[in-house]
Amino acid sequence: MKYLSIWLFEDNLTEITAEMRYLTAYHIHGCLAIITTWAKNSFASPKSRIIQLLLMADTNFEQMLVEQKTT
Repeated sequence: MKYLSIWLFEDNLTEITAEMRYLTAYHIHGCLAIITTWAKNSFASPKSRIIQLLLMADTNFEQMLVEQKTT
């Protein structure tokens, strides 16, 4: 999966752990859920709001990764 390869490169890691696979699935499926819900609601919310929500989810995910590295 490309996402995991990028993660390895960015964090200078050599192996993909089971934890990384879980977190990747969470992140990707969470973003897809936001977009799917938006589509199911006939794109009622402005695109700019959906982008904000995706950025919030991404920022929170990044913070979770930082916290994980320090524990």
